[in-house]
Amino acid sequence: MILYPLLPWLGVTLLGMSLGPALRADPERAIRLALPCGAAALVLFAALRIHGGFGTHHPLPRADWRGLLSVTKYTPSLAYLLLTLGANAVLLFALHRANRTWSRATRLLRVYGRTPLFFYVTHLYVYAVLGLAIPGRTSLAGMYPLWLLGTGLLYPACQRYDRFKRGRGEESIWRLF
Repeated sequence: MILYPLLPWLGVTLLGMSLGPALRADPERAIRLALPCGAAALVLFAALRIHGGFGTHHPLPRADWRGLLSVTKYTPSLAYLLLTLGANAVLLFALHRANRTWSRATRLLRVYGRTPLFFYVTHLYVYAVLGLAIPGRTSLAGMYPLWLLGTGLLYPACQRYDRFKRGRGEESIWRLF
């Protein structure tokens, strides 16, 4: 028996698969469209969430910004998808624009962006090992240095995997990961 909700994630996957060819065909146009589409998604999210409309699995737990952002990921609510996809579209636009001024910083981020699945799988193991090194509990503020350490440790591995992946042909299955 499988309880994982495939249908909502299928839509997100198909959206991502259609964005790739659009970015290849005309990157500037696709990036220009990211800002209004992302902003529209965020406005629709806020309207749905504030008014408790369709797409919110539960009402606002409290009347502040944390309550507004308290959305359901599993099964993904429409509010969750609008928030995350809208924010990602706006961030895509902003990072693309920042690339012109901050090319070194965005070059670092591109390594992680080219290896998302590899980073995701390996970060689980890196942070599990780092977690074993921390006796007892720690605060959220205490986790930030560990998060930076783990991300830094994964950078060379992501670089190597990126070089490996780009050394394969366009049709290689490795290009998907």
